[in-house]
Amino acid sequence: MVTSDDPATLEHGFEDRYGVGTYTRAVSPGELDELFSVSHEGTYRGAEVSVAANARGRVLVGTSRADLADTLDLPRVDKGWWEREIDPDDPDLVIREVVEQHPVGGTENSAHADAGIDPDRYFAQFGPDRTPNGMLRRHFTPAGFEDQVLRDVDVWAPDRHASVQAAIINALESPLEEITTDQAREFEQMVARRSYRPFSS
Repeated sequence: MVTSDDPATLEHGFEDRYGVGTYTRAVSPGELDELFSVSHEGTYRGAEVSVAANARGRVLVGTSRADLADTLDLPRVDKGWWEREIDPDDPDLVIREVVEQHPVGGTENSAHADAGIDPDRYFAQFGPDRTPNGMLRRHFTPAGFEDQVLRDVDVWAPDRHASVQAAIINALESPLEEITTDQAREFEQMVARRSYRPFSS
């Protein structure tokens, strides 16, 4: 799946399936000449922070450090996480774009495999009607793994409650259920749209 925020991609078979300005198209490995991922790092008032654009065109600035949150006047939004929504042109905000090239192998999981890295594992929390209302992951890197919770579109924060570890060790007693990569992508689209429903598969 290839994703873009450029409306011009509509001329090349992309779709804005959820009406949120995110254009996607399923492609085969043979269609790809080069494959890149783009992420963002940032500083706010000179301090390293997590940054991500939200569906309203603003920027979420966040941190898991209480001392830094106090210095930056970031309100607490969850246990162990502080965050504020700011304008993208705020003079105190500096965003760096990080571009990484990956082997043309088709999927994120195959790229992980080519690099000798295990594929990420995803876990969802469900409401009584089987509608997912939260997602966590075990994210593997060359240095090991990080357990994370999804806070907003492309915004992952540390799993401070060790919920992923508990789900892996004792799945029967955990409120989380492991889901597929396709279901994880579907949930990310739900978050972008701010509209939730049971998984289609």
